[in-house]
Amino acid sequence: EYFVKEENDPRKKAEQRLISRQYAFYGKCATFLKTQNHNSWVFNIDTDEFVVFNSAHNDDPMNAEEEAISFQRMVHYLKSDKNSTLGLPSSMAYSRLSLYKKAKRRRRLTQSKDFLHNESILRTIRESLPKIGESTILNFVETLSSSTSVKVKQTVTPCIIIPRLWFSSVEKESVVNNTLHGLDARSFDTLRYFRHAERGGFLFNTYGKPMFDLSRVSLDDLLPVHVHRGPSNVCRNEGAFIDVFYTTSLFRIQHYAGSFKSYFRTDDDRRHVERKKFMVASNIDKGALYDIRPWLDAFVKKVGNSKARNLLSGVGTYSNDIYQRGLSNFEKPLNQWCLFATMYSNASSEAI
Repeated sequence: EYFVKEENDPRKKAEQRLISRQYAFYGKCATFLKTQNHNSWVFNIDTDEFVVFNSAHNDDPMNAEEEAISFQRMVHYLKSDKNSTLGLPSSMAYSRLSLYKKAKRRRRLTQSKDFLHNESILRTIRESLPKIGESTILNFVETLSSSTSVKVKQTVTPCIIIPRLWFSSVEKESVVNNTLHGLDARSFDTLRYFRHAERGGFLFNTYGKPMFDLSRVSLDDLLPVHVHRGPSNVCRNEGAFIDVFYTTSLFRIQHYAGSFKSYFRTDDDRRHVERKKFMVASNIDKGALYDIRPWLDAFVKKVGNSKARNLLSGVGTYSNDIYQRGLSNFEKPLNQWCLFATMYSNASSEAI
């Protein structure tokens, strides 16, 4: 139990144990891939998260310093209102001194000469990123790695922390076609929800997640693997936020809330105890992005209509009894829910 701290509250201890299992699970998965000679890139993402090219848009933040200033404003607000959490996890929001230090370091970083030089290179690359269907993420990374430009090659480090962008449940756009290739487009969150939180902001997006190159990672580095930082000896030690900026990232992770029913379909108490928070987060609307829309056409073109329909059969559906059981147990003690999740993670780890 790698990260379980001394904790008297059984609820908090159960959640810490769950997180510990999560780290171990990621490590065992990566170790399995490594031993099977899968010496390529892996991503630490969940089933409601999707990696896309972070193409530049006119309404993006102006630069990394603007993102850093926005984070400082958030921290100053938390300092001025001791009772506010702004929807952040309480353990994070109440660590105001830690957040204040992070804000100062983040702002200083954006003003350094080396950072400004790298920012210029990355922003230039962002202007000409492929569209979905023109290249895969991995093919593009390989293209950068083989570039004749040393400056471009240096952008491909063994571990890349990718910023996340929260997509809410707001539906202002109608689905272009209700049926695409014989599939119900509304069953796909990626074709249904386009409204998101503030680009480059911390609220609702929170920490990024890593992609790392297994060919440059030793087996000793793979247990455990931090969900947001990746292998600690390979990925940045600063954490998953301090030196990660939306405006300088070539990729982003789109994190979907989905519908109320789909969000609470799982027996994960971390969701059920945060019902009020979800009601706020699911209504966030700081703009819209449509870059991901062509993915289904590209997928069908790649594998063929018959295989695509077979692989995507049942998408967007789930057992209704699980959903009803979840709703009827909002008040269930946290330690019981986390015990179930811990057992599930442990069983999955041992299976791998």
